Amino acid sequence: MKKGFLISLVIAMVLGMTACGKENTPQLIPPISEIPEKEDRPEVSENGDTEDTGASEEAVSEEKKEDQSKEEEKQEESQTGEEVSGDESAEAAEAPAYLDIILERNYDGKYEEVSLMNASYQTLGLRTTGYPALTASVNAYKETHLAEIKEYLEMMKEDASLLYEHHGAENFMGPYEYKSEVFVKRADKEVLSFVESVFAYEGGAHGVNYYTAANFDVQTGAEIQLDDIIKDMEGLPVVLDTELMEKYGEDGMFFITPPKEMLKDYVTPGGENQPEFTWTLGYDGVTFYFSNYELAPYAAGTQVVTVLYSEYPQMYQEKYSANVGDDYVIRLDNNWLGLDTDLNGDGVSDLIRVMPNYNPDYDFNESFDVTVNGNTFTQETYCYELESYLAKSGDDFYLYVQRTVENDYQSVCVFKLTEISVEFMGEFSGGMGTFTNSADFEVRKRMDMLSTYTGIAKCAIGEDGLPVEKDSVYKINFDYKLTSTVEIEAELTDGEGNLTGEGFAFPAGTKFAFVETDGETYVDMLADDGKYCRFYTTNEWPATVNGLNAEESFEMLYLAG
Repeated sequence: MKKGFLISLVIAMVLGMTACGKENTPQLIPPISEIPEKEDRPEVSENGDTEDTGASEEAVSEEKKEDQSKEEEKQEESQTGEEVSGDESAEAAEAPAYLDIILERNYDGKYEEVSLMNASYQTLGLRTTGYPALTASVNAYKETHLAEIKEYLEMMKEDASLLYEHHGAENFMGPYEYKSEVFVKRADKEVLSFVESVFAYEGGAHGVNYYTAANFDVQTGAEIQLDDIIKDMEGLPVVLDTELMEKYGEDGMFFITPPKEMLKDYVTPGGENQPEFTWTLGYDGVTFYFSNYELAPYAAGTQVVTVLYSEYPQMYQEKYSANVGDDYVIRLDNNWLGLDTDLNGDGVSDLIRVMPNYNPDYDFNESFDVTVNGNTFTQETYCYELESYLAKSGDDFYLYVQRTVENDYQSVCVFKLTEISVEFMGEFSGGMGTFTNSADFEVRKRMDMLSTYTGIAKCAIGEDGLPVEKDSVYKINFDYKLTSTVEIEAELTDGEGNLTGEGFAFPAGTKFAFVETDGETYVDMLADDGKYCRFYTTNEWPATVNGLNAEESFEMLYLAG
């Protein structure tokens, strides 16, 4: 018997009421190398080099254009399966074992006398180099998908306007709404798999939730088909029926028709209207997503089940299921619905859930529960939002639960999980950046050294489950420059965080861009004359810079309250 749980309509209604208190989800901070710079600020790459981001298109050299053209040709050749050159083979050989993903938040809307339509949606990009065919495929997918979304949003704007004109402000059933979030399910050297959860409302009694997903072979860039993975497609409906009934079927209200009967149409060729599975290829199995009305009434919500490699080994080709490393991360795409995985390799599904405990008097969650197979740990800490990740590090599993409070402050509670226990390991200040691999990921942290900004550090999970900084340096995400009002003497660096042994007296009026910091004793800056330097300072107040009063040494410090 699987370790499942019973979902009822009452629980679903309560959970709808106990969603985190903030209406607007904060925008994710991009990786430091992707942060757009101001026109007058040279872009600082991770190795300390600079380039003029304000240069016009006409100023780009012919040589650079030719290099770009050659790179595009390489990607096209790789995607079409043509012979890979020696240079490309070398590039692929040096490619990392995980993928660096960029999730960008986009906004749209229409407002007249009232809000007619608002939209917030995510798109996925790839920062990792070394996989040119995959990069071409992801870019093509993103371009096509964005075009589809924008076309749909324009239709929503038009329909909302017509409805508003017809019914007037008092009877307008709006605003129309579109929200989506992308959840990465696998991002290693074999597979890139992600699902997009969408909510759309176009007037009427309620909106609908639905899913879209994409799965790519990282080496070839080709989109993976379900029958590339599943050996027995005809037997798949029976397996899914078993999983769906064990997870949802006890209530009786969910499935008017047995799932296996409905799912036969998914594997039986029957023309252009044949339904298709929405699925992701994960580290632990294939997850299937069923939208509103797809298998059950609207009140039943959506259904998500995972067919685990360890539970159904006979179902899978080994190409993808056998090539899974020991350092991976799975984001929980729905905290209360839970995540099915196998924590001890016994071929039995273990259910992980994260449930906020809402306090209506204060309009926030006063605590949250982490549950594994009915074993619950209650974390007594409040939040408005929760974001959860299951991280495998070697033989151990850790749950990272990121909480957001006022002013978008974030911290992360870490739990060690087994199939029978939940152990709190500690909490760290900051939030998760790129988090697809437990041995190499980004942590974002608020800093208040000479200004308020976000520092981004490369980390790995340590022996106690908490993040360990790889080099104790935080790249700084900040667009503004400080302008000195007095002469400031400073030590010079080489742009890579190393002191050169030289000093320099920067005159009043020098502009300084933020580069990186250790978060405790210094901030490295880039002066407008191209010199890198180190300012010694702390988080203490009043702030000082190289022994001088910081407020009297610069025109303005951009400090948040």
